[in-house]
Amino acid sequence: MMHADALKKLIPIALGDISDRDMEIEGALLDSEAATITSTLREWFPSTTEALLEQWEREYGLGIRAGAGIDERRAVLLAQYVYVGNLAKSHFESLCNTLGYEVVITEGGEEYRMFRAGISAAGDPVFAAALMWNWTVKTTNRSPGADLIELLNDLNPPHMKLEFEGP
Repeated sequence: MMHADALKKLIPIALGDISDRDMEIEGALLDSEAATITSTLREWFPSTTEALLEQWEREYGLGIRAGAGIDERRAVLLAQYVYVGNLAKSHFESLCNTLGYEVVITEGGEEYRMFRAGISAAGDPVFAAALMWNWTVKTTNRSPGADLIELLNDLNPPHMKLEFEGP
């Protein structure tokens, strides 16, 4: 429904030609603003952006590849958008596998946990808050190379500390 039609339905009686023309003008302005809002919403997400694609790519440190179409550029951006800040260990392990590393990731909190009433008992190891965001990346098939270290440090959140161990 056009906004002019909606405006006409708000008034229970016909007011004449001048009023109808005013409502057509106001309705056209509202239609234009609705289109602007819709296109702005599309720019908020990397999967639908067009006008701001270059700014999104710059924000995520992606270079514009010569000859790449808009759909391909969006796909690369979306992959980077999904990867950055993901805290799933399985996600990081699959990334390592794509580079040819077999890894096991352990969290600092797996050896120690917070003391909790009803769960913990006297003598249990106590969790250190500094270990909460520490991950140890243990490679099983070869020593961690600069490619692996750089990739994981680029993609992990800033509060996460990664430690690397080789075979």
